[in-house]
Amino acid sequence: MPADSGPPGGTGRPERGLDDPIVRAAIDNVGRHLDALSASEIVQLVLFPEPLVAWATGAGVDDSQVANLFRRHRRYSRLRALLAGRLGVPITVLDHLIDAPAAVAAAKRPAAYAAVLADAGLGHWGKRPPIDWATPPYPPYRDGTNPLERLAMAVLTTAAPAMPPSRIIGYAMWPESLAAFAARAQRFTLDQLLTTLSGLRRSDAIEVALARRLRIPHRILDAFIRSAKRDPFADAEPVAAPPGAPPTAPSAATAGGPRPLSPPTS
Repeated sequence: MPADSGPPGGTGRPERGLDDPIVRAAIDNVGRHLDALSASEIVQLVLFPEPLVAWATGAGVDDSQVANLFRRHRRYSRLRALLAGRLGVPITVLDHLIDAPAAVAAAKRPAAYAAVLADAGLGHWGKRPPIDWATPPYPPYRDGTNPLERLAMAVLTTAAPAMPPSRIIGYAMWPESLAAFAARAQRFTLDQLLTTLSGLRRSDAIEVALARRLRIPHRILDAFIRSAKRDPFADAEPVAAPPGAPPTAPSAATAGGPRPLSPPTS
């Protein structure tokens, strides 16, 4: 979808869209590694744009309990029930996401991994049957088909342009984190990298290194940083007018008709 000429507020910056190459790279990379993302990351995607910490505050839950829930330090049955209710899934589905270990990211395997196993006659080794979500209990492994994993992917494929640039870049680089990339580069700090991505104080040296890491031309990264993130609530369903209320004139944001938010094709 082409980006709009500018975001509300008249900043003059083009609005980031689903057609942005870095946004598409982030969506594609998460899609390939969905079963390897942490349970907390999956939940935060499903909740977007509401932060997990904001939900916890509203639910009267301590942040440390939420953190320990995803670390599996304790079961926290009441907390699981509250969170499953907010996510709109049976608690057994949330239990599976939290308790089943994440898969090993394909990017962490040697490039020749599949070929070597196939050549050794082990091509089917480690293959697991698909999970039948209609009949719990579920097997203790993740395969990317948990309803919460699929919901997270559905959110990302429509809402990615509304996310902060550092989060999008992080998804595009995963499983390497922004912190690990900065430490490996040894020429700038994580704070300097985040400041560059925010556009507040840009650095050519950092941008060149990041573009090389993402395997994209610098001009694409430049356009990404210059663009403005979309308002995450701009495409929400409008509040219905009470019966008998006079019709209102369309706003400048909607005068051109609704903007489609179909997911990109791979």
